[in-house]
Amino acid sequence: MSQQSLFNFGFKRSKDTDKEKPGEGNQKEPTEVPCCTTPHNPNLNKNKKYDAEKRKQVFQSHWVESWPWLALKESQEGEGPKMYCTICQKYPTVAVSYSGSGRNAFLSGCDQLRIEPIRAHETSKAHMTCVSWHRQEMKEMALQSQTLRASTSNSSPPTEQPLIMQALQKLKERERKKLTILFNNAYLIAKQGKPLSDMEIICRAMKKAGVDIGENYTNREKASKFIRCEADILRQDIPKIVSNSRFICIIADGSTDNAIIEQETVLVKVVSDGKPYTLFADLVPLEHAHARGVLDGIAKGIQRLSLDLVGMRSTEYPGPSLIAVNFDGAAVMMGSKGGVAALLKKDIPFLLPFHCVAHKLQLGIPDAVKSKPSICQFEETLKWIFTFYWYSPKRRRDAKEISRIIDENFAHFTDIKQIRWVSSKT
Repeated sequence: MSQQSLFNFGFKRSKDTDKEKPGEGNQKEPTEVPCCTTPHNPNLNKNKKYDAEKRKQVFQSHWVESWPWLALKESQEGEGPKMYCTICQKYPTVAVSYSGSGRNAFLSGCDQLRIEPIRAHETSKAHMTCVSWHRQEMKEMALQSQTLRASTSNSSPPTEQPLIMQALQKLKERERKKLTILFNNAYLIAKQGKPLSDMEIICRAMKKAGVDIGENYTNREKASKFIRCEADILRQDIPKIVSNSRFICIIADGSTDNAIIEQETVLVKVVSDGKPYTLFADLVPLEHAHARGVLDGIAKGIQRLSLDLVGMRSTEYPGPSLIAVNFDGAAVMMGSKGGVAALLKKDIPFLLPFHCVAHKLQLGIPDAVKSKPSICQFEETLKWIFTFYWYSPKRRRDAKEISRIIDENFAHFTDIKQIRWVSSKT
């Protein structure tokens, strides 16, 4: 039986061990293999060249063919060229209001000359809304031009196309009247603070009175959409009012909703063309309830009106200048060292912080009556009498019966609140 060897099972002899052994002839010379040899990489020099040189972003002209709304403008402040969206610039308020962060890069200028931001802006909600507004405007302009051509061509014999256009115009006019009534109903609900479910009640009453409003768009969901559209239209006039004013005052007050989320209500007061305006900016949820968090919430709120706290620090900047703020008497708002008013006054030395009149009196009068024990005793007695009758329906009925016997009017009030009592006398 022949001698078995590992070479019969697929093993091979290593190159560095190929040496002559006694008894073996015709052995090959060992081959020297260089150690630590780096394999040849043709891209190595190319990578070094890429790392050594800085890549410069350049606007590609063929992008305009794929995105006709794209435009390139040179910055006036020496920051380099920026890309803009011509459609979003046509409707700036819509572009800002439908953006999730309250900012639109292609409205103020995008300095990232790459194709990824363009594709992201094309699919954004703000851009798609502006495109729908633009298409609707183009359709209305085309319809008006067709109607004008049809009315001016009196010399040509009448054909079927003008008659069809007239029928479509009448149909659209009837639909326009129906939508006008529905928009007015939604505006009434929002103006009076009524629930959205009243939309169905109002529409049923109008149908019963013989008003033709159709069968669609009469539920609460459509009322919500009507109100949102009306709010977008009304917001379009706000930037013009604000831009025509030289000075501005910010009013802010905090509140907590049913979900225990602290919010800040932000309003602005301006004088435009000799008329005073009080404009609602936004209701901003606060991340933190301290002074810096409230100030950040106020800054986010005024961004809805295309305003910026940095641009309102001095009269040298374009636009209105912030000259006054009006807050309540809370320490986080009116604190002399760490309050919101103090933080603003560090950046704007000429700022005038005003204390809310109702809260100022409410805080001042309790401090003043502390030195008068008789007034404090009268207040406690009055509250005790109120509590004695308020929490017992039987006692309230007895008091009302006594007032009828002695022929006196029965005064009914809900609660004793110092803020309401004091503010009603101002």
